[in-house]
Amino acid sequence: MLRRCAEMTRDDAIKLNHLYARIGADLDQSIRFRMDRDPNYENSGGALPTAKVMGEMLTELMNPLWNEFPDLLPKQMDGQYEIPQEVYDNPFYNSEGSEPQPSE
Repeated sequence: MLRRCAEMTRDDAIKLNHLYARIGADLDQSIRFRMDRDPNYENSGGALPTAKVMGEMLTELMNPLWNEFPDLLPKQMDGQYEIPQEVYDNPFYNSEGSEPQPSE
């Protein structure tokens, strides 16, 4: 569970909030990437490990952060905070034909 440290500022919380949003989006894209290549991927349990990671991230990192800084709860979670679009720029994958590029 995320514990608030003395150094946790609102700016630090915003940075973490953006990071968690990006990680969640990348994990979601990884599932879509696999499903586009294997339509049975989700039904065969292939997405379960990623879903578990996403669930743990929500309960152990994101929810405690939002409990401490409720104004940072994103609109996607019925909050008021708007995650800036640039957080999601350069996605790993989208189903519109964008292929992931290897890192250099």
